[in-house]
Amino acid sequence: MKRSRPIPAPSAAEIARRERNCYCDLWQTSPDFLRKQGVPAGFCGRCERCGAPGHTRHYPGPVPVTGSWCDECFRRLKWTALLRRIMGWLIIAAVFAALMAAVRFSLRG
Repeated sequence: MKRSRPIPAPSAAEIARRERNCYCDLWQTSPDFLRKQGVPAGFCGRCERCGAPGHTRHYPGPVPVTGSWCDECFRRLKWTALLRRIMGWLIIAAVFAALMAAVRFSLRG
């Protein structure tokens, strides 16, 4: 029986990149591109909100947009995108409930 070599465990940076689903692998393929943009090592972009070093990844909301955000701003963006979707449906439901209540109240009278 032929023994295969064990697959090396991914580094902490590789695990983090996979979790973020960002473009940090550009450092292996074209590091000059990132250096020309002034991106420090370990990051693949600059935050569009605060200008801190960040990561280029897909927008967490329903639109197909790619941008750069630091981890803190991306966390906030992820929650606000979720709340916008939920709040939109809650507002529609509240308006519908208010209209139904007004119709019922006017039919009683």
